[in-house]
Amino acid sequence: MALVARWSKEAEDTFDEIIEYLEDNWTEREIQNFVRKAHKVIRQIEKNPYQFKASRFQEIRKALITKHNSLFYFCE
Repeated sequence: MALVARWSKEAEDTFDEIIEYLEDNWTEREIQNFVRKAHKVIRQIEKNPYQFKASRFQEIRKALITKHNSLFYFCE
């Protein structure tokens, strides 16, 4: 079951805030690696939305991007 990821306005804003924080604290290479990992996780979710662990709310799942960053997503 493949799907297309859609970002909420809040998700877009949060991602932008994370990138802004990283720009102040990480190197450009580290930021590029983070963005690459995030996009890889999103592609994985699109291919198999149920592969990541469900939260206590079954329709919301959690995918690990780095040990400090997770992506929460709604799976219909």
